[in-house]
Amino acid sequence: MRRFRIISTEQFKKMNIYQCLIALHAISLKEIRRFLRVWPQSIVSPSIHLILYCIIFQNLAQPLQFSTQSIAYIDFISPALILMGVITASFDNSNLSFFNARFRHTLDDQLVSPMSNHLIIMGYVLGSLTRAIIVALIALAVALVFTQLSIAHPLIMFITIVFSSVIFSLLGLISAFFLEDFDQLNIIPNFVLTPLLLLSGIFFSIDQLEPSWQWIYHVNPLSYLIDSMRYSILDHQAPQLSSIFMVSLFSLIMLYGVTLSLLKTLEND
Repeated sequence: MRRFRIISTEQFKKMNIYQCLIALHAISLKEIRRFLRVWPQSIVSPSIHLILYCIIFQNLAQPLQFSTQSIAYIDFISPALILMGVITASFDNSNLSFFNARFRHTLDDQLVSPMSNHLIIMGYVLGSLTRAIIVALIALAVALVFTQLSIAHPLIMFITIVFSSVIFSLLGLISAFFLEDFDQLNIIPNFVLTPLLLLSGIFFSIDQLEPSWQWIYHVNPLSYLIDSMRYSILDHQAPQLSSIFMVSLFSLIMLYGVTLSLLKTLEND
């Protein structure tokens, strides 16, 4: 049975910055401890996938020829594979954790506490972002061992990782609102996320597609994040970074608003 609020709305507004930071730290630390308890699955697994890709494609695939340079195939796909690990880790972490909080009714305790809904959302997102950054660092270290890559634009890479992680963490939270049991956890990853990733240019260049099929690449929002990540490492085919980051910021704000609205609806039920 859902617990009723015992603290008025006015009392919620009396939390000072220090108390807010403590609350944010508590939620995010709980999330970090949760995924670290299963670190072989949450942290190591994406790196194993990258190692297998490196072993398979290092000598089998031919270099890609572009107008200005030739790029080894494994060098071409490695930045995208790193970002794929970031995206899947962020979505899976927030999706599973938030649904688990709903299922075990620990979310009810958070909703009746003095914490605002903003702090609850930020706590879950911060936990997912932490996992995504750890996954990205390990995957990047693996890529540097197996390839000749060097990071051309570290700041662009960091911004791309953060935007991607936060956006897909929010999508994971939104997805968790509509799940009714654990069997539904893989619906979005299997039927939405995986197709979008495979069609985003991870394993191919848009130049290799027939013109009649290039529209799939252009309408896929993940394609632009992949391009940004690839440029940050390879310094290859600079995309419209300002447009990408503006659209990403707009998407982040929109998804945050949707998440906040759904959380308020759940709070009032």
